[in-house]
Amino acid sequence: AEQGTVNTANLDGYRSIADRGLLLNGAAGAINAAALSDAEGMPFSLVNEAGALDIVHLGNRNLVANSARVYGSSANNAAQPNWQTDPDQTGPQVTDLASSGYTLTASSRLGVIYQVSDFGGRFDTVVHFTDGSSATLTMRAPDWFGVQVVPAPVAGSGLDAQRALGVFLATDQADTAFAPATNLNVVEAVTSVQRLAADGFGDFTGKQIDRITFQNPVSNANYANSTPATGSGFAIIAATLRDITVAPPACPADIGVQGGVPGQDGVLDNNDFVIFIDYFFSQNPLADRGVQGGVPGSDGIWDNNDFIVFIDQFFAGCGS
Repeated sequence: AEQGTVNTANLDGYRSIADRGLLLNGAAGAINAAALSDAEGMPFSLVNEAGALDIVHLGNRNLVANSARVYGSSANNAAQPNWQTDPDQTGPQVTDLASSGYTLTASSRLGVIYQVSDFGGRFDTVVHFTDGSSATLTMRAPDWFGVQVVPAPVAGSGLDAQRALGVFLATDQADTAFAPATNLNVVEAVTSVQRLAADGFGDFTGKQIDRITFQNPVSNANYANSTPATGSGFAIIAATLRDITVAPPACPADIGVQGGVPGQDGVLDNNDFVIFIDYFFSQNPLADRGVQGGVPGSDGIWDNNDFIVFIDQFFAGCGS
């Protein structure tokens, strides 16, 4: 996603997955103009900070769109940025959730929002569980340009829905990322424990997620200088879980940063409060500590009760 400033000379700045990108300026019509949720009210949290990595990318910028976006090849195609050591990001790309304690219930749902450039395409989302089992879901999207028809889920795919999330403000000219452009669509795919069971993937009730892998991009484009994995650029913008429980860690108030990633660092300090507040306002399940049935845990509501429980856990120390 893009913050709305020219980045071509900034080696730490924005780069597009193809010839344009979403505009994150908070204005009406932008994807970050207000709290983002789908037709069922399932919320999505976006990375809004400038200079921060904000998507999972599948593809290769030097090969996308018939090699029309090679880094450093034109005024609009900026140099390869410092934060991308290899243009080949065709995958697998792994998001580690082992320390999060996300455990599925019989009513759990997972939503993923994404977009695909250059004629659209498909990719696989693999949900791995701590017991070694997994479920592989193929997600599809049309070209990201303007309003498009989103293909319905394939029968037996494990998906409840595959639909347009919306059409949002965009920028043009690849990495220049400032000139207004035709709006871009974002697609959502939704799965659930019930759908996975109905489609023969297995019963994942009570299983804890270990990691999510995005892999196997296949473009609908047919370019001579691109492969099926690189004809299009694939951007996974956000994912969210609904109706889950969070397995309590050994030290429930310890959510500090370790190795630059929020998680248990073995120290209870002010950093844990800062991260908890960030989690609370983004409705991250790790901040959902309200009382359900008289026991602190996930009650699906982010309110003052979560602060009270967190403070009690903090002052009780590890082992509480």
